[in-house]
Amino acid sequence: MAIYLHWIIIAFLAASADAATTYTVGDATGWAVPTNISFYDNWVADKSFEPGDSLVFNWTSTHNVLEVTSKAEYDSCTKTNGILNETSPVTINLTANGTLYFICTIGPHCTLGQKVTIKVGNGVSTSPPPSNSANPPFTISAFWPLLSAILMYFFASPAHIVY
Repeated sequence: MAIYLHWIIIAFLAASADAATTYTVGDATGWAVPTNISFYDNWVADKSFEPGDSLVFNWTSTHNVLEVTSKAEYDSCTKTNGILNETSPVTINLTANGTLYFICTIGPHCTLGQKVTIKVGNGVSTSPPPSNSANPPFTISAFWPLLSAILMYFFASPAHIVY
């Protein structure tokens, strides 16, 4: 019985090795006009965002979140281009390497520091090479959850337990 439990624990650890992280932007402060203009720069400084992670923007008063399309728009707080989300909470899934720029478009909030740059992976967006196949490539990280489920089913099944 102990050996079966050992395999189940290994399967769980292997499946969680590539687990995604959900980040609440600004942590307890949330998405708000900061008291320090570099608040969000400081918030991202110790984070390592990877594809598969997600961001959650939470706010309680009058705010929104706009993903602008360039650093120039971010720097100048351009409020007209991009994807606007006006209802809290907003979850943004980080799907690929690249740099993303988010601002609040309400009044002067952006110029007061309510903006954040998110560098995903190496921060460089690359186009995938053309594929010669309709099937996606096999990856080990995609295989672990399936293997975990099979092992859990097999070893947790009463028919396989030796008394």
